[in-house]
Amino acid sequence: MARKVVRDIEKKGPTVISLKDEPEDQKPSGREKLLDISEKTLKKTNNHSLKDIESGKAQGKVMFFRVDPWEELRADRFGEALRIAAAGTMILLILNLINVYNRGINFKTELIASAEAGYNELIQAGDQAAGSDFGAAEMTFTQAQKTFRSAQDAVAFLRVNQEYFFTREKTLESIQGLLNAAQNISSAGQNFARGIQNLQQLPQLFIEENAADSLDAGTSTGKKSLTEKLKEDLKYVETAAGQLASARRNLDMVSAEVLPPTFREKLASAKSKLEKLDDLLTKTREKIPAFLDLLGDRYPHRYLVLLQNDTEARPTGGFIGSYVIADLNDGYITKMDFHDVYELDGQLQEYIEPPADIAMVAENWRMRDSNYSPDFAISAEKAAWFLQKENGPSVDTVIAINQSFIADLLKLTGPIRLGGLKASLDENNFQLILSYIIESKAAGAENPKQIMAELVPAFRGQLLTKAPLDQILKIFLGGVMDEKILFYSRNEKVQKLFDDFGMTKRILPTGPGEDYLNVTITSIGGNKSDRYIEQKIEHDSLIQTDGSVVDEVTVSRKHTWTMKDLEEWETTLKLFGYGDLPQHIQQILGSGSNKVFVRVYVPIGSKLLSAQGVNTDDVITITDNEIQKQYFMVQMTTDAGKEKSVALSYILPFRLSLLPADAYKLQIQKQPAINESYFEKKVFFKPGLQSYREYPDAFAKTEDGSLQYAGLLGGDLYLSTLVGN
Repeated sequence: MARKVVRDIEKKGPTVISLKDEPEDQKPSGREKLLDISEKTLKKTNNHSLKDIESGKAQGKVMFFRVDPWEELRADRFGEALRIAAAGTMILLILNLINVYNRGINFKTELIASAEAGYNELIQAGDQAAGSDFGAAEMTFTQAQKTFRSAQDAVAFLRVNQEYFFTREKTLESIQGLLNAAQNISSAGQNFARGIQNLQQLPQLFIEENAADSLDAGTSTGKKSLTEKLKEDLKYVETAAGQLASARRNLDMVSAEVLPPTFREKLASAKSKLEKLDDLLTKTREKIPAFLDLLGDRYPHRYLVLLQNDTEARPTGGFIGSYVIADLNDGYITKMDFHDVYELDGQLQEYIEPPADIAMVAENWRMRDSNYSPDFAISAEKAAWFLQKENGPSVDTVIAINQSFIADLLKLTGPIRLGGLKASLDENNFQLILSYIIESKAAGAENPKQIMAELVPAFRGQLLTKAPLDQILKIFLGGVMDEKILFYSRNEKVQKLFDDFGMTKRILPTGPGEDYLNVTITSIGGNKSDRYIEQKIEHDSLIQTDGSVVDEVTVSRKHTWTMKDLEEWETTLKLFGYGDLPQHIQQILGSGSNKVFVRVYVPIGSKLLSAQGVNTDDVITITDNEIQKQYFMVQMTTDAGKEKSVALSYILPFRLSLLPADAYKLQIQKQPAINESYFEKKVFFKPGLQSYREYPDAFAKTEDGSLQYAGLLGGDLYLSTLVGN
C-alpha cells in the first residue's frame, strides 16, 4: 500500500494569552471520558513576537486544543484587547443609563449621548492602536477622556440628589463605577499610545546611532543615553498600568444585581478582560530590567557571538570557526572584535577530557568543539567557560549565529564588495567564497580568516545603513523561529527573557510514561558536505497488549552532490579571479564523503533490541545526565551520490495502562540545521487494541487502523493518541 503523506508539519508558534471569551469546556463522551490526551502544546519554550511579551501556559490538566498560527503573533494585541475591554464596559454603561431613564431621570439625553460618544471614541482609538497609528490613537483617547468627564458631570447632579431618584439600590454607584472605569481606560490608552509611539522610534534610533561612524568613535561619551530615553518612555506605560488597575477597582463597584439578567455576564466578561490586560502589562513591566541590562544600562554588557558554519553540522547548528566579542554601553556598540577560534585554542596547554563523540576524533577538548550538547544553554556556558580558560574575557551573554542566517540578511543588505575581491559577495555565493578562501589559504597561510575579519564590519555597516528596519525585524524573527539564532545569558533576568521568548534551544524534560526523540548530527569529516545532505527520520511504534511499546528509528541520509555542483563552483570562483580548485579543496567544500556521528536521544532506561545498517556491537549507549536523556550513537559515512540508512529498535522503559485506556505521548525535538529533515511517524497496534482519539488532527488513521504523521520537521512537535481495548 502506498504511504499516505498527511501534510507538512507546521512550525509551532507560541501559546498566546486569549483576550476573547473562553468557550465552555466540551464534555467528552464514551471512552473519551477515560482520558484527555493533549496534555500540552509543544513543550518547546515558546517563540514570541517582540510585541508578545508574555503568555500563560496551562499545566497539569490534559485537554485538546489548537495552537494559534504564527501570523496572529504579528498582530498588535493591545489595541484589540483594549477595544474588547472598552466595548464590554461601555455597553454596560449605556444599558444601565437606559435603566436610569426608565426610573424617570431627566438627564437621560445628556448622559446617553455623552456615553455613546465616548464609547465610539474609545472604540475608534482602539482600532487606531491596533493599526499601530499610535499618534492618532493618543488624540482620540484624549477626546474620549473629555467626553466621559462630561458624562460624569451629569451624574454629579444625580449623586447630590440621589434620594429623589433611587431607593435602597446601588444603581447610581454602578453608573459612577462604569463611567470611572471608562475614563481610566481612555486615560490608560492615551498614555500607552504616547509611550509606544516614542518606543517605536527607539530601534531606528539605535540603528542610526550605531552605524559605522558611531562605532569608529568607540565610545558613547557625550551622547544621550539610549537606555535613559527608554526609561523615560516607559514611564507612560507605568502610568497606563496604574490606570488600568484603577479601572478594575471601578468595575468592582458595579453591582450586578442592578443590571438586567442578560447583561450580568457581560460585566463579568469585562472584568475578566481587564484582569488579563492588567496582568499582561504587569508582566511586560517585569521584563523591562532585562531589556535594559541587554543594552548596557548600569554596566556595559559583553556578548560572545559564535559564528557557526552549519554546512558542518554540530548539535547547536554548526562548527564554531570564529567568534566576535561585542560590548554595549547605554545602548551603544562600543566594541566589536573578530577572532579566529584557533587563536585561543592553540594557547591552552591543559588537557581537558572531551565528550564521548569528540574523544573519537580529537585528543583534547577546546572551544571550537564546545557546542557538544543539543541544549544550547549547556553548550553556550561551556563556550564562555573555554573563552575564559583560554585567557579570553568574561562575557554576559552568548549568541550563536548560523551562516545560513547571514545569507538571509544578505538579501536585505545587497551585495557586499570587499577591497581584495574582484566581485561582490551575496546570499548565493558567500559561503562558497569564504570557505574556498579560508581552506585554500588564498588570503595567506598565516591568517586565512582575514576575509572574515574584513567582512564582519562591512556587513554590519551595510546592514545598519541600507536594510529597512521592518525587514530586519522580520528576518530576525524568522531566524529565531527557525533556530538559526540562539541566545543564552549568565544574567538570570535576561535568561528568563530568552526562555519566555523561546530564544534558547532547551531540551525538554520527559514526563513519566512519555516517549521522546531527538536525532542529533555531529560532523566529523572536516568538510562542508552537510549542505548537500537530505535527511529522513522515520519513527515507528508498536503498542502491545501488555502495554509495552517497541520503537524503531530509521535515519536515512542522501548525499546529493554532483558534477553539476562542481561546474557551478568553478563558474563562481572565476568571477572572483580564482581558477585553481584542487581535488582536496573540492572534497572540503562538499564533494567528499559525509562522515558523522548520529545520536538518537530517547527516554532513560530504553533497551536496544536490534540494529540494521550497522552492527549492534557498534551502537554506543550513553546516559546524558546533563539533560536527563539517553542516546544511542552510531557512525554513518555517506559518499557523494549515495544514500545510507541505519535502523535501531528498542523497547521503552514503561508500559501503558490499558485497563481500560491510556495515552501514548511522543515529544520530538529537532536539531538546528541548514536543511530540514523529513519526518514520518507511525503507530501500530497489536490485535485487540485501537486508537480512540489522536492529537493533532493531522495525526490520522490509515485504512488498516494504524496512525501516520508525515512532513518536514520545521520545529519541535508533540503527538499523542488515546489507546484502549
